[in-house]
Amino acid sequence: MGLRMLALLRFLTPPGPREPQELATVLAATPTIHRLITGLVAYYHPFNPIKPVGIGDLLVVKQFLCRYELGEVAHIENVLDGESRVRRLNRIDQTDELVSVVEDTTSLEERETSSTQRFELKSETEATIQSDLSAQLSGQVSGRYGVVEYSANAGVSYSTSSADSRRGANNFAKDVVDRSLSRIQTSVREERTTQRLTRTEELNRFELTNDSGGNLSGVYRWVDKVYRAQVYNYGKRLMFEFVIPEPAAFVLSVFEHERQLQRRPDIPQEPSRPNLDIATISAATVSTYGHIYNLSGLDPEPPAEDTIAVAIPLTGLSREGASAHERQFSVPDGYAVTSATIDGDWDGIDKNEHGMRVSIGGQTARATDTGNIVHMAFPVTTLTFVPPLIGSVNAVVFAFRIKAAGLSIALKIQRTAKHYRAWQLSVYQAIMDAWTEAHREYLDALGEYESKLQGFEISQGVTIKGRNQRINQDLIRTELRKSCLSMIALQFDAAKTDDIKFDAMRTRDEVIPVEALVTTSTQTVTQTTPEPGTTVTVTTTSTREDVTVTDSPITMSAIDVPEAVSDGRTVQFLEQAFEWQQISYVFYPYFWGKLPAKWYGSQKYYDEIDPLFARFLQAGAARVLVAVRPGFEGAVQHYLYTREPWNGGPVPDIDDPLYLAVHTELRDQQDDLNNATPYGDSWTVVVPTPLLSLQPDPALPTFDCGGGATTGAGLRSALWTGTARQDPSQSLATGQKAWVDWPSAARWQVTVPDWATEVDFSVLLSPGVVSGDVFGELRVDIGGTPTAPTTFDVNYEADQNNSAEPSTFLTGGTQQIPADLRGKEVTVKVQGRMLDPAKHPGRLNAGPKSLIFGQMNFKKP
Repeated sequence: MGLRMLALLRFLTPPGPREPQELATVLAATPTIHRLITGLVAYYHPFNPIKPVGIGDLLVVKQFLCRYELGEVAHIENVLDGESRVRRLNRIDQTDELVSVVEDTTSLEERETSSTQRFELKSETEATIQSDLSAQLSGQVSGRYGVVEYSANAGVSYSTSSADSRRGANNFAKDVVDRSLSRIQTSVREERTTQRLTRTEELNRFELTNDSGGNLSGVYRWVDKVYRAQVYNYGKRLMFEFVIPEPAAFVLSVFEHERQLQRRPDIPQEPSRPNLDIATISAATVSTYGHIYNLSGLDPEPPAEDTIAVAIPLTGLSREGASAHERQFSVPDGYAVTSATIDGDWDGIDKNEHGMRVSIGGQTARATDTGNIVHMAFPVTTLTFVPPLIGSVNAVVFAFRIKAAGLSIALKIQRTAKHYRAWQLSVYQAIMDAWTEAHREYLDALGEYESKLQGFEISQGVTIKGRNQRINQDLIRTELRKSCLSMIALQFDAAKTDDIKFDAMRTRDEVIPVEALVTTSTQTVTQTTPEPGTTVTVTTTSTREDVTVTDSPITMSAIDVPEAVSDGRTVQFLEQAFEWQQISYVFYPYFWGKLPAKWYGSQKYYDEIDPLFARFLQAGAARVLVAVRPGFEGAVQHYLYTREPWNGGPVPDIDDPLYLAVHTELRDQQDDLNNATPYGDSWTVVVPTPLLSLQPDPALPTFDCGGGATTGAGLRSALWTGTARQDPSQSLATGQKAWVDWPSAARWQVTVPDWATEVDFSVLLSPGVVSGDVFGELRVDIGGTPTAPTTFDVNYEADQNNSAEPSTFLTGGTQQIPADLRGKEVTVKVQGRMLDPAKHPGRLNAGPKSLIFGQMNFKKP
């Protein structure tokens, strides 16, 4: 917009009038910016700020394999005269596994209804009349008249008895039996059979028999590779230099992925011991470990609280003035009753006084009529028991002048601590028993795994370890090229948001015709009557096969042409602008990689057959030198400024100076000595390998040790490593100007080989900086011979509050070994001192968390 306004102002500026058509042309024009302007802008704000290391002769070291030769002695096998050693191993590992699952479900449905009626009449009459009437009239008259005496007695007695008894019984019964038995007759039979047979047979025979009349010795020696090295000059080049961290990181991740996909026996996983605290076991514990160990029989967690509700109906009380009724509650084991809630209704006999009371656990709830009311509601009452009631609980209901009543009593129960503890103990014991069983099965499976693994390795036959070394070299160059492209093009790096997505290969949906065979069966039924009363039925089945064609959907790969053209422009430029076939590199040790992963992971590649590939896998960093192809210098600089390949233009055609013919690109890839000139004299390089060879005779080898050189074995070296931790802590004080053993734990006893003349040493330590800046020196003392010191200077960034600021120090170099130390065990220790304490008041503190790592590579060039 600013350029359009500038053009418009220039157009409207006199002299002379302007036509409307000219104004429209100016407004419609597309302003352009000269490439010089864009170059200046990119110069101040480049896409990638890296700079070339300079222009110079491209000198590349090429190695050519000359021969293999025997090196040092690896092992000696001795067999005495007349001695015979025989070792036989015949192992057969056979595993049969048969899994059969059969499921049967049977159901039958029957229904039967029967009705029986019975009518009985019983009548019994008994009459007894008994009437007792007793009347007694007694009279006595006596007199004397003169000499005459007289007396008279009279009595009357009457008794009658009457009894009348009548019994009657009428019985009517109707029995209706409705039997409904549901047994659904469904027969489902599922049978799955899995049979595995694993048979591994190992037959080994190793025999050493000495009947030669003398002792025999077999000498095994390491095999070394001998190379001829030569420097070649490719002329003046613009060169870039990078230090690549962990250059083999991607390859190692692929190795790990392939290792996990190998069809070898699965490594049994050791079950971790449950870390249980009995007091914290809960329902979550049951859920977690029940799933881990498939514990279906674990008791669930008992609820903390629950309620027991009982209804108490009382009827037929009309004739009773007062009555008592008792109900018993069954409280589950491990629970105690904390409260009881009473609710209900009753009907009195009449409107006179009536009422109820309920007694539970020594507490009573009462309710009476409120006056002239027959129907009453028992007020909701809660009785609380302190302490809670344990065991069976009885409720006594007293009713006074009540005709009928209905009560509801709800007991609130609470889990006891003893019961919960017992449940926790049972769960703990069940889980630990399950873990013990799982661990036992793991040990059995581990033994079986080791046996199967031996069988797997035997089944591989004679295997060649490693890969062809030329393939390894191509892999190394490819990985280093990818890492250099990350540095140059900011592609494939950690910040993936700005990556160019090379995804021109897309997909498209299609259909293809698929033939299918369809079988049709037809049945024909024919009935005939050959004679009266006889019918013959004949069923005929005919089968026909037809071929049908249906469309089946498939997904095909397809190129996104516009995307492919755009991606190809960048790919072609980055591949042709640099001489990737002449890439030069040096691998640095593992300790420049990530700690501790790289440090530990790199140690397992010492047995790699290809020593160069082993150094690649172990490398903590790599220094890489890349040359720009002649003629591409300006295009590369333009790309670094703007991220535009080919100087911002299209892919060059055949007449463009940047055009690279296909045959030229192929030759550069296949002939890495094209246009190269030998530079200086060649030399011999001897590289050790982990290969072994049996020497044809028992004579021990001899080496020419004159002049510090060896024959056959070439360069000799021996590696020693050691670690230490400073416990208790030790400080290197501010005023410590004299050399002192610090850290004191950095002290090792090391045996110096008798052939070693020099040693490459390095010590890495990580002390804390306390109370200010520090400035001083560190050195290594080897058997009383101190090495050249290494200076350290650390600015203390903390807040002067005596907190330790982490730091990392590295001291190392090459030291000549005095003759009197060769072949002896010497003390190797680290020493330190402070310099200029007035301006550097801090101190160094080495504590238990400070790891000290030492390495010494003894050698004889």
